[in-house]
Amino acid sequence: MFTPRVINQYYKITSEDVHPLSTIQDMGKVARFLYGRDDAWLIPGRDFEHSKLTDSLLILNLFVSHNIDPSMHYTTMNDTKVQFLYHLAHGRKIDLESYIYTQLVLWASKLIRGTLPSSQL
Repeated sequence: MFTPRVINQYYKITSEDVHPLSTIQDMGKVARFLYGRDDAWLIPGRDFEHSKLTDSLLILNLFVSHNIDPSMHYTTMNDTKVQFLYHLAHGRKIDLESYIYTQLVLWASKLIRGTLPSSQL
């Protein structure tokens, strides 16, 4: 059976490396960090823009989009992915296997329902 534990074994992640992805309340703080500007802020209800990330975070986002979270297009920057990038960029230990598992399950459910854009097949 496919579970987060299978991913954990594949990546050889030990229990000491697993920490739940904490929710960040101050998304303005996240915007300022990701965009590298003190005057950056997020308009409520709008996603973050990939093109406005700092150079190093652009590269990190491309890596995550193609290797860790291939179910999302690299320009899709919802709150979950943005917080994941924020924690990753700060070197915090995260629950990688649960994150990957959740994204794959969401992608599979879209595929089964037929709501997955053809560009992601």
